[in-house]
Amino acid sequence: KRAETVIEFGTAFGVSGMYFLAGLKANNFGQLLTFDPNDVWAKLANENLKQMGHPYKLTIGTFEENIEKVLPQDQHIDVAFIDAIHTQEFVLPQLEIVLKYSKPGTIVILDDINFSKDMEECWRKVANDSRFRSAVTVGDRVGIVEL
Repeated sequence: KRAETVIEFGTAFGVSGMYFLAGLKANNFGQLLTFDPNDVWAKLANENLKQMGHPYKLTIGTFEENIEKVLPQDQHIDVAFIDAIHTQEFVLPQLEIVLKYSKPGTIVILDDINFSKDMEECWRKVANDSRFRSAVTVGDRVGIVEL
C-alpha cells in the first residue's frame, strides 16, 4: 500500500515505527504520525526514528487528545497501528477515532490481540464489525482489518 499517512500509538521505543518509516522511505512518499504519552520512551523512540532518515512527527501525548491537532484537515489515515493499552475500554474508542479520519481502503492493525481474554473478545468484535470488508489474524498476535 502506498500510504500517505501512517499513524501509530504507542510508540514505545520506536521499533514498529522504524519498520513503517522503512516502507515509507522505500516508497519515497508519505509520513508517520506517532503518539506516546511517556516522555522517557518518546525520547528513546525519537533517537531510533531519526536513524531512518524519513519524515515523521512524534507527539508526546495520547492519540485521542492529539490526532485532531496533528493530522492536517485535508488528509486522512491510510494505515493505523493500534498498539497502546490492550483493553476493549481503550481500543474500541480509539478505533472509532481512527475511523472518523479514514476512508474506504484504510488498513487498521491491532497488536497483541491475544494479550488477554478481554483483548481476544475485543478482536472478535472488531473482526466481525460490518464496517470492515475483510479481517485477518496473523499468527495469534496481530489482527488486521480493511475499511
